[in-house]
Amino acid sequence: MRAISVIVLTFILSSCLMGTEVKAIRYDDLFHDRTSKVWVVNQVWINNSNISSRNNKEKDVMIFHENGIVDLIAMKNITRRSPEKGEFIVHERLLTIEYLERKDIFEIAHVSEDSILLVPTEKSGNQYRIQLKPFMEL
Repeated sequence: MRAISVIVLTFILSSCLMGTEVKAIRYDDLFHDRTSKVWVVNQVWINNSNISSRNNKEKDVMIFHENGIVDLIAMKNITRRSPEKGEFIVHERLLTIEYLERKDIFEIAHVSEDSILLVPTEKSGNQYRIQLKPFMEL
């Protein structure tokens, strides 16, 4: 057991001393991958009530573009209506989306391999938490 501890400690110290560069997380790339990325609004909570539909056709999608534009539209309306457009900015762990009539400010509370949890700040126009998931395979 002691030999394993020594090996692990040596590995950690050598990584620090070898000049290994640690890159900062760029949360804006997470949303658009330097192009455009489609996210499904998988869950929506108001207070502690989940108000999301279980039917994927009833869910909304958010399309984040590299140029700072976000499109919000119900999946069932993609070919029928124009999306609600907004501008978004990611600064550290805050996502700000400005639509024509409201401004939503979310803390990026949790990021995993397959989802992002957004929690509204007190200054947000809407007070709902949302979970985004990458657009599913059809």
